Amino acid sequence: MSKEEIVYNWLSYVGQIARQYFIMLGKPDPEERLFQYPFPEQVWENIAKFLRSLKALPLWVNRDLSETVFGGKQNNSFWKTVFGAMVESW
Repeated sequence: MSKEEIVYNWLSYVGQIARQYFIMLGKPDPEERLFQYPFPEQVWENIAKFLRSLKALPLWVNRDLSETVFGGKQNNSFWKTVFGAMVESW
């Protein structure tokens, strides 16, 4: 989970989670200044829930998968596709 190309992709989902919180409250989308202000506790809870779910994916739990396509270095678009498919299934 801590390889550069993987972190880049799951961090984009963290930003989306925070933005979604503000949008659902009817506040302006803080897209450009998202990390300029402290987050409310609920945003942190949402991020923590996402990270726990991400951590529990078989991709990280099943060490046998490291010997498959997931084992080698993949580019950003590969991980964007993988995470996109997984998020859609949630």
